[in-house]
Formats: sequence, C-alpha cells, structure tokens
Amino acid sequence: MADSSATLLVALIALLHAQANDPERRGMISRIASRATDAVTDVVDPDVIIDKVDVDAILQRVDVDALVQRVDIDALVRRIDVDDLMRQVDVNQLVKEVDVDALLEHVDVNRLLDRVDVNELLDRVDVDRLMDRVDVNAIMDRVDIEEVVERAGIPEIVRESTGHMAGSMIDVGRRQLVGVDQLVGRVTYRIIGRDNAMRPDSPESLESVEETIPGSMTGYYAGPISRFFSWVIDLGVIWGVYLLITGGLALAAYWLFDLTIENPLRTGIWAAVAWGLWSFTYEWVGTAISGRTVGRRVIGVRVVERDGTPLRGRHAFLRALFRPLSFLFAGLGLLGAVFSAERRTLHDAMAGTAVVYDWGGRTASMPAPLTAFLSRHNVDLSDPDL
Repeated sequence: MADSSATLLVALIALLHAQANDPERRGMISRIASRATDAVTDVVDPDVIIDKVDVDAILQRVDVDALVQRVDIDALVRRIDVDDLMRQVDVNQLVKEVDVDALLEHVDVNRLLDRVDVNELLDRVDVDRLMDRVDVNAIMDRVDIEEVVERAGIPEIVRESTGHMAGSMIDVGRRQLVGVDQLVGRVTYRIIGRDNAMRPDSPESLESVEETIPGSMTGYYAGPISRFFSWVIDLGVIWGVYLLITGGLALAAYWLFDLTIENPLRTGIWAAVAWGLWSFTYEWVGTAISGRTVGRRVIGVRVVERDGTPLRGRHAFLRALFRPLSFLFAGLGLLGAVFSAERRTLHDAMAGTAVVYDWGGRTASMPAPLTAFLSRHNVDLSDPDL
C-alpha cells in the first residue's frame, strides 16, 4: 500500500511540474496539489521513507566547501548567548579534566619566549602605579634582617676587615721596632768585638720559617727595643687592673659596711706583696697559655722554649718566678737582650726560654725602606752579617 502511494505521489508531482508553466492552470493545480498532499500525508509512513534513504550517499554528494561559504558566520555568532553558554559550563569540572602535564609537554617554551616582545611588554608596564601598590612596610616586616645579615656573612666580613685594618695599623709600628732592633743589635754586637756572621738568627726549630719572604723576621730572636715596649704595655696593664681591684674592694666595703678606711693595698708592705703576687700571676698565666701577655701580643713577640718549640707550663712558671732577678742591680740581667748571641735575659737563661718575633697570621718583617735598601745592595737578608 505504501509503495503504491509513493508511486502515485511521484506521478502527481511530475504532472504538476509539467502544468506549472501554464498560468491558467496554476490555481487549479494549487488546489489539487494541496488536496493531494493531505491525502498522501495520511497514507505515507515517514519512517519507511527515512529507512530507504541512503544517508552516506547523500553526504558524499554534499559540497561541504560550498555549504560553509553559504553560512553567515557573523549572524550565527550574534545568535549565540555567551552569558547563557558560560553559565552552563562547570569551570571546576573543566579544570579537573585538563591534563596540565600533558598540556605543558606540548608547549615549546623557547619558541613561546621568542615570540614575546619584552621591550613592548615593559613599555606597557606602569612602574609608578606598580610601586604605589607595593606595601614596603609589610614586606620589611616579613623580612628577617638578622637572618639575611647572618646568611650574607656580613659579621664575618666586618670582623675580618676590621681586624685586618687594625692589624695593618699595628704592623706599621711593629716594623719600625723590628728595624730599630736590628740596628741596635748589630751595632752593639760589633762594639763588643764579635762577628755578626757567627750570631744565630733564630732557634733551631724555627730556622726555616718564611725564609723565602724578603725582609721576613718571623721566628727570629726578638731585639731589646720590641721587648722593652712590650714590657711597658704589660706594666700599664698590671697597674691598671691592680688599681681597679683595690678601688673596687674599697668601694664594696663602703657600700656593704658603710666603712671609709684607708685601703691597705694602696701603700705599705701589703700593697707590695699584693702587687707582686698579681704581677707574677699575670706573667705566669698569660705566658703558660700562649707564650704571650697583652704587651707581647700587641708588639708581636712570643716566648718559646730555647729550641723554638712551644713553651711548657713548668718553664713558664720558672720564667715568671725568676723574672724579678733580672731587674736587680740596675737591671744588669736585662743586658743579655742586647749583647748575648740569642738575646736572652737572665730569667730566660734560668728558665730555658727565648723570645722571638711572631705576628700571628701575618709575616713579621723589617720596614719596607730598610728591606728595599738591603735588596738594592744585593744583601742576603737571611745572612746575619748584613
């Protein structure tokens, strides 16, 4: 039945097409076409017709390019409600679906950066507006200044530079003392008629210390001028500390017991005994610990064993004990620092010690003018017979 209806419909359409060019028959044809369409619609099964349509064949015959050219893109876009579209998009779900790692793997970063015009980008940045929005106070509040300073090593730099500067200034005075020591020692040694060539420069274990440095005196026997100035500084330290202690005791007695009495440690036999004990302790402890006292450290000399090895505690004790003997008889025991071969005083000889130049981490040296003068005259600085 459906096939007969379809055949009839086709025949009717062909008849209408044949008669469509006749103006007189167009009205009648229109009425007949309308009634025929209603009759066909009642008997035609659309599902059957659709089933018989070959969709693939139709699509193959479609000219996609021509179809796209006939589409009005602007009109299509104007009909899209973007706000309604965005409301229907679940952004969170969309983000979850994005594989960021896979996306980044496909990005050519170098190529992307090559396409960035940095100059144009910077030109578009309003630096003043950007800086106005920066809360400097908030930033500084969050910065740990102490940690930054510590991690930058600034304290070490300051200590090193300050120490180096102070040491360099002290070394200027030390060099002058060393130069005077050498002149005084060699002149007095020749006055007594001895050969300078036979005079040793340093203890046995220190003979090779810094021999290659022009003018170096590290490890050489310290002369009388340097030793004198170190003693003057030590004497000032001893008296200064002693007066502070005695004054502190008198002040404590006044505060605690409201007593105003003459301090027995200021004058008399007790003062002499107390001062002697403090002087002995100062010399013994300082020398036993490092071979130095405050004065020796400032001037740059150090007490060692006679052979140049570090000083032992027993010899430091004997040296402090016998030291007053060198000052007896107008200081005759001190003349050994000027005239003896090893520049040893009486208490050095009794304790088995010697005093040498030692500036710590820096090179003990003669003044530059004296060193340059000797070098110009081709004098071997390691030769004692200059």
